[in-house]
Amino acid sequence: MRHLLRKLTMVKGLQEIASVCSGAFANDAKNGGYREAVKALNLLQTNASVLNEVREKRKKGYIERDENVQDTRKFLARSGISLEDLDALPVIHVAGTKGKGSTCALCESILRHYGMEKTKQCSSKKGAFELSPMPIRTGLYTSPHLIEVRERIQLNGRPISHNLFATYFWKVYNKLMEKREHEKDMPPYFKFLTVLAFNIFIKEGVDVAVIEVGIGGENDCTNVIRKPVVIGITTLGIDHQKILGDTLDKIAWQKAGIMKTGAPAFTALGQAPIALKALEERAKEKKVTLKVCPPLSSYSFGHSPLSLALSSQVQEGNASLALQLSNVWIKWHEKSSFSGSSSSGEHLCIASPFELDAGMINGLIECKWPGRTQILHWQDSGITFFLDGAHTAESIKACLEWFTKESLQISPIGHEACIGDGVKNEAQEVTRVLLFNSTGDRNIENLLGPFAESGLFKHVMFSPNTTKPSMDLTSDQTNMMVSQEAVSARCQEHRTIWQMYNKEAQVSLHACVANALGSIKDLTMPSDLDGGKRKKIHVLVSGSLHLVGSVLSIIDPDLSCSLSPQELHSQDVLNLSKMHCHGQSSKYVPSPA
Repeated sequence: MRHLLRKLTMVKGLQEIASVCSGAFANDAKNGGYREAVKALNLLQTNASVLNEVREKRKKGYIERDENVQDTRKFLARSGISLEDLDALPVIHVAGTKGKGSTCALCESILRHYGMEKTKQCSSKKGAFELSPMPIRTGLYTSPHLIEVRERIQLNGRPISHNLFATYFWKVYNKLMEKREHEKDMPPYFKFLTVLAFNIFIKEGVDVAVIEVGIGGENDCTNVIRKPVVIGITTLGIDHQKILGDTLDKIAWQKAGIMKTGAPAFTALGQAPIALKALEERAKEKKVTLKVCPPLSSYSFGHSPLSLALSSQVQEGNASLALQLSNVWIKWHEKSSFSGSSSSGEHLCIASPFELDAGMINGLIECKWPGRTQILHWQDSGITFFLDGAHTAESIKACLEWFTKESLQISPIGHEACIGDGVKNEAQEVTRVLLFNSTGDRNIENLLGPFAESGLFKHVMFSPNTTKPSMDLTSDQTNMMVSQEAVSARCQEHRTIWQMYNKEAQVSLHACVANALGSIKDLTMPSDLDGGKRKKIHVLVSGSLHLVGSVLSIIDPDLSCSLSPQELHSQDVLNLSKMHCHGQSSKYVPSPA
């Protein structure tokens, strides 16, 4: 009976994937429940005035402790999920400053492909069908979303459908509304989505839930998890100082708050010594075994070299961490050579590399994670977009190295002309543009300085993260947490800081992303100096994942460049003739219509 139920669950999962691939906005009436759900969700956002009150409290020494965790428990219970229900959910929990979303995506992809490969191998053996394992049913919870909020909650590697999101949303929302003790007794935006994700993963019967921490770890609402299978801490850096602290050791203490006795922990190679020391001390305090991941090159691939879907050297560290986390879950799942115990008596050591099977390798190769080191060629326009949501000083440096390498490979002469080393204008083949925004309390000089000093960019554009000057409540990209005045002031500040470093580039401010993209398109127009040829433009979009998402919502609204050929053929994507995919999506290039 259990085997039959599992098969039915898998059929439901396949139907879910088919539902996702049916076309996002083909019929407004069909998605009315989803739009209304998004509107209700947006109304749960903490508005700008309330956030200002919180900031003032922090200035006076107020420290948020575990209210987030306590409140999440309360809302989970009201939604019908007990802590015991949550304990039974197999979780991989990941915190960090840089790369935690990519690590989670890699984990999900590795486990899904591992299950597919094992099922294929067993099913191919004569008479082995009854013993064949079922594919691993995965859940993934990350933030933020790029285009639609349902991207944050994924089943089997795909965002849940509009219908499934709306169905679960209203079930949870109505329960919480009915059990309010006062008018404002509802979870805010992220906390609601966390409660919603756990409801979906438990009721959809996933085998593993890969959970990305929102901010920090100790006081993050995802830290309601009591019994994870394994813990991951990605590379740490300075970010969210007003919440987490202004030094690496303070930040590391917060991130390590997700460690739980009984679950081994792994951290990325290359942590700063002060951060690693804080992680080690926290691990001893919580009686957790902490290991540092080995270099990706130390694993046995069966063939060499291994080409990651997510390019850049930084992603190699994320891939190694994802492999260690996935391997522990697999051993736990298969109940082989893993006890789940941990000890505070062990010294910090390097985790052992191991031989990767075909499923693990495919998981690394096939992982799709748009908006991170992604390249899109906009066919017939002469524009190539380089998209990376880097938003810390360290990730900005890595982003600039990646962009420089990739852009020069496409057009080296254009680089020589751009940096002004004497190459004549007639030889220029490419103009490089930076489209940038940063949010929150991040240090603008640390983020913009490397871009300005590189001398790569002839045009620099600053824009708010919104696609239009104003967004309505039914939009997935509506942000009520910041005022329009603050957004405009931020862009002005960006321009001032840039011109401190670089007065050569042409700097412009834009009211929205659509306006900025229109100006970029104007730059491609041919002139007499170019012999009437359309100009080639390389656009780096960085500083905020929300900004990257807004750009994608215009140039690739279906995220079609992150779909496999099979998924593309199962739906009607209208903009395929306009887009070439490159980088992490290089295996499929749509042909012109």
